[in-house]
Amino acid sequence: MWNVSRVTLAIAASAAVLTTAAACNSATANGETPAKPPAPRVTAEMLAKGKTTYMTVCAPCHGEHGKGDGPASLIFKPPPRDHTDAAYMNAISDEELGRIITMGGAIKGKPNMPSNPQLHGDDLAAVIAYVRTLSRPQ
Repeated sequence: MWNVSRVTLAIAASAAVLTTAAACNSATANGETPAKPPAPRVTAEMLAKGKTTYMTVCAPCHGEHGKGDGPASLIFKPPPRDHTDAAYMNAISDEELGRIITMGGAIKGKPNMPSNPQLHGDDLAAVIAYVRTLSRPQ
């Protein structure tokens, strides 16, 4: 048999879950887009961290300068993306670039690019910031 304290606890827990769910969905229920957190400020340290990660994780296929000409690129059809292609790179958002990096290239028609779920948070933001520098004029 349930005693009064267990019933009260169950009701309170259910109410908390419903309140949290309603709060999370209130912006979208009103037709509003939930606010995105501000993009991190790009610093020299962030770019250095991003470059280090890029050289380890991305450069074997995309190349040291991001042109899609890394040593492993020769075996891929289609070839790896050229990150220096400003027209393409400017057409995708940082969020989309992050999804491609973490989920793999199949979501953009590049099925050979592996997913990199180990990159997230500050590490992912640093790689994205560094990749953006590759398509900018020097």
